[in-house]
Amino acid sequence: WRAAHPGGMHVAVARDGGRVLATCPHLPVTLAVGEREVAAAWGVDLMVDPAWRGRGLGRHFLTMRRERFAAGLSSGQSPAMAGLYASAGGAVIGAMGRALFVRRPLSTAAPKSLARDWMAWGLGRMRAGGPAARRRLSLDDAAGHAQGGRERLAPGEAGPVGGASFFRWRYGGPVYADHACWEIRTAAGVGVAVTRHEAETEVIVDVLAIPAALPAVLRAIAASSDASRLVCLFHGARVAALYDFDYLGV
Repeated sequence: WRAAHPGGMHVAVARDGGRVLATCPHLPVTLAVGEREVAAAWGVDLMVDPAWRGRGLGRHFLTMRRERFAAGLSSGQSPAMAGLYASAGGAVIGAMGRALFVRRPLSTAAPKSLARDWMAWGLGRMRAGGPAARRRLSLDDAAGHAQGGRERLAPGEAGPVGGASFFRWRYGGPVYADHACWEIRTAAGVGVAVTRHEAETEVIVDVLAIPAALPAVLRAIAASSDASRLVCLFHGARVAALYDFDYLGV
């Protein structure tokens, strides 16, 4: 699946004769930074032979990535990987957050979870409203909305751009076979959402919408869902500021 990435997959390998000591695949991505486009790559699945750990192979792979790409990216690292990036001069460019919308609060749970759910339920009711229309889309129809990627970036923001081919690769492969694509219509504009279900929870995986329409699109996703709760991971202060997500313990 990864080998079918539109930009190809670059794999760094460390060998000792015929023995593989370590590998690190890199998935290319184009970053929009203002008016510029920068060639970058995500590092994924670094694996090092236990006998060779702590000998600098990971740092060497980072150096190789920077030689081939203008920027290297990573998210959700293990403590060891976070330490490696930090020691190599990496910078944290933004925090990840977790957003929660509750339609039906839990009836039995730990006190902290109950308080969180009821607070999210109350805030959701206060901020709900407006027309909401959701329509299931085929992968190709949804990919048609994924133009270049710049349209969902606000001025001063940077982010990946990929277009339809990247969207098809990401959500059309076997890893995302349980995902659904939706057209979300609001008075502020049309968006596309990618979601999946985990029991009574709908997980928002991706949202394509211009910045001005994003608040209405998020409200419409919640209003049109039949799940008890919705969750999503997000990055960036702009999204966190929309509905006091930081206050909900993201």
